[in-house]
Amino acid sequence: MENIKSKLKINQEKIRSYVIMFFLLFIIFLIGYRCPFQAILGISCPGCGMTRAFLSLAHLDISKAFYYHPLFWMVPLFIIVWIFQKKIPRNIISLLIGIVCVLFFGVYLYRMIYGDGQIVYIDIKHSLLGNIINFVFS
Repeated sequence: MENIKSKLKINQEKIRSYVIMFFLLFIIFLIGYRCPFQAILGISCPGCGMTRAFLSLAHLDISKAFYYHPLFWMVPLFIIVWIFQKKIPRNIISLLIGIVCVLFFGVYLYRMIYGDGQIVYIDIKHSLLGNIINFVFS
């Protein structure tokens, strides 16, 4: 009985932290805040375009969704794996995480090098880092 109570307490804490996290993300997007990675470093993050991809998918524009981020379809798969992680062998989860990381990094590099600069781009001048560098050296 004590074990069940401790598990319920842990689950309640997890749920509470997820609710808080999603609420904060909602507020951030509501006020028009952009990606923290982009805002601080001035470089698009590997997930850049993911939100726009899902918005395009919601409008049934699949080609536009792939344009914004070609790996958007992996997010639901990741969520399914996360939900059933206790039932999946640890080595399989490690392999899947490795594959996802390699794919995201590969797509990120490709988009940085060969992209059209509309989704993934570098703009250090207008970032926090750029402002700090400008302040220190001017």
